[in-house]
Amino acid sequence: MTYDRGDLGPLLRLDNPPKGTRHVEHNPIRARQLGSGIALWARKKAGYAIALQHRDMFLTDGSPLNRSILASVGTSGTVPYEWCGPVIAMRMIWSELYEDITLADFRHALDYFISYGTTATKQSNES
Repeated sequence: MTYDRGDLGPLLRLDNPPKGTRHVEHNPIRARQLGSGIALWARKKAGYAIALQHRDMFLTDGSPLNRSILASVGTSGTVPYEWCGPVIAMRMIWSELYEDITLADFRHALDYFISYGTTATKQSNES
């Protein structure tokens, strides 16, 4: 099995914006733990995370509303937070490398958008 490192600059636009990352290791809607200790320095490494990469300043840099998130969530719930600009979802393993994302991972990402900002969401972010 081979692994890749992500080069996301061109996907987040050519102006090379500061990137933000949210790691989804827990899905509160489905009560599912995906992983723990994804970072190289973590003491316990298990499972995987969904890494959501985005423009870090999307609220102030004029990025348009991300309508694909709204359309993907559809009737599953509402998105309480306005995500703007491109968002890239990748399956991240403990060694900070990436595998192919699955449809189940996509569901976890959508559940994250639905629950983001609620008290049930355990948030991990990196900028």
